[in-house]
Amino acid sequence: MGKLKNGSCIPAARPNRSLQKTLPLGLCLFHMPDEANPLRLRLADQTKKPADYVHLAREVQSGKELNLPLLRVAFLSTFSIELLKPALVVELAVRGFRLDAFFGPFNQFEQLVLNPNSELFSFDPEVIVLAVRPEDTHPNQLCRLLSYDTKERDSLRADLANRLENLTLTIRSQVSSSILVWNVAEPATLAAACADAALDSSEQQFVAALNKDIASVARGVSETHVFDLHRASCEIGIEQLYDHRMQVVAHIPFSSVAQIRIAREHAKCIALLRSKPKKCLVVDLDNTLWGGVV
Repeated sequence: MGKLKNGSCIPAARPNRSLQKTLPLGLCLFHMPDEANPLRLRLADQTKKPADYVHLAREVQSGKELNLPLLRVAFLSTFSIELLKPALVVELAVRGFRLDAFFGPFNQFEQLVLNPNSELFSFDPEVIVLAVRPEDTHPNQLCRLLSYDTKERDSLRADLANRLENLTLTIRSQVSSSILVWNVAEPATLAAACADAALDSSEQQFVAALNKDIASVARGVSETHVFDLHRASCEIGIEQLYDHRMQVVAHIPFSSVAQIRIAREHAKCIALLRSKPKKCLVVDLDNTLWGGVV
């Protein structure tokens, strides 16, 4: 029995010991009965490999073993983001949703957004992800970045931010979907290499300033949020983030390790956007329940 601060008692919950031994802490966020579903246990396994995601995604999408609500998410990108689908399906299932995804054709995000009768709006998404990489939209300018003066650099940043702002405002004029916009990771290589940190106008400073502009755009449009690719890239490591071979072969710049991590971070953000707030009771180790706000 637990005790309230005023001395009254509450019944203590009985933990499911078998699940505690099997599941990684904090992973399985949807309701799980006492007799755990084997598929749910495999979904929550943190040792999954890329091939495992493909098989698990097929089982999740069949809908036979899990009763999860559908969540419509549209992905618009400057690269082949549909390669993230198996990992997205699995990671969203872990968080209690069955993904119904729309992937815009490669590098045609503006055509879809600017056409009110496009497949994007017919799909009626609950969340729209804008994965627009400056490396894809302005490759020549970024290659010459260190040769630009301050005015030219500011002009390039303004162009990138305005383009993103126009996209988000156009989407908002058509639908009420939540919007998730990517910020920018550090480049795979720096033109000035180890000297970049000492420059007055370095590439890293440009990335930081551009991410500040992207955050400002998100704050200015209702229900628009930032997907923090920059933070994810720091946690993964630049060397593990990019894969030039994948860029050439499949038009996606990210390694298989990074694809899974990026999909997982998307699932966290999307689940938070679409989940209802939950209330919880917090007790300390002797089952005393304290009042107030944690």
